Amino acid sequence: MSVLDTRCVNQLYLTLSNILSISESDLRQYVIDKKFELLDIAWSEIDIDEFFKTVKSNVNRLKGNIIESVTISHLSSRLEYECNKENIYNLYSALTGETKLRKYLSDVGIECIHESDVISVFFHGERIDWKQYEQTPVVLMLQKRLGVTSSGDKCINGFLFSGDIHKNMNVTHIARIPEFLENLLRILKVHEAIYFWERNAQPYEIIFKEKFSGIIYDGDDSLSLEDKNIKTIKHCISFLGRNLFNEWNQNDNPIIRLKDDNDVLADQIISSRNLKTNRIIFK
Repeated sequence: MSVLDTRCVNQLYLTLSNILSISESDLRQYVIDKKFELLDIAWSEIDIDEFFKTVKSNVNRLKGNIIESVTISHLSSRLEYECNKENIYNLYSALTGETKLRKYLSDVGIECIHESDVISVFFHGERIDWKQYEQTPVVLMLQKRLGVTSSGDKCINGFLFSGDIHKNMNVTHIARIPEFLENLLRILKVHEAIYFWERNAQPYEIIFKEKFSGIIYDGDDSLSLEDKNIKTIKHCISFLGRNLFNEWNQNDNPIIRLKDDNDVLADQIISSRNLKTNRIIFK
């Protein structure tokens, strides 16, 4: 199986060269020869035709399955000190299944029920009528995530490359507490539950393997599989080039989404690292 392993530079060189059917040394030489150019241009400006010609790859990059699976780095704030190898759930599964998040909400009087593609919220037995709340950005976001005003936003998110993903400006707050959890508790004025989570939770980077056909680039969900191949290869080349100068910035790390209904099963998970202590829990 052609796995694109993005956990570290060496694994990326190894697996990308295997996918492209070229020698690892040729790939490394290309990055060295182009290092200044790669530093000065955006990933999207990389000439993919010139790259394939230079490294002498005969792989048909338009073939849909040249990359069969890829590693994704997921940021998770969890109360337990040890982040065990267990399923990662999409929002709807997390709110309504037998999960730790559902129990945490239940302990403060919040229950969520899946009704006709909408998650209905009950607080101390009373159904929440979102129309009774001022339509602030947070309330609007909650309604969107719950499927009240749209088809829902429940997918699992992550990043293409591993590292200090909690330093990406889009997700720094998630290292403290899951965004949905904080928003829901704040609107319902259950502030102590927010403070308890923030005081006791630990941030983790969880790396899992996902089918390449099942990932979606955030903000670019109309890509064909062939275009996704090219975009991914360009991102990898840019990542390798910038790492030669230690110029890789987590804010450049592509955000990856899974399909809405997908969960990540425990056997897909490769490793877990506590981002506060840098302690590897398992690998």
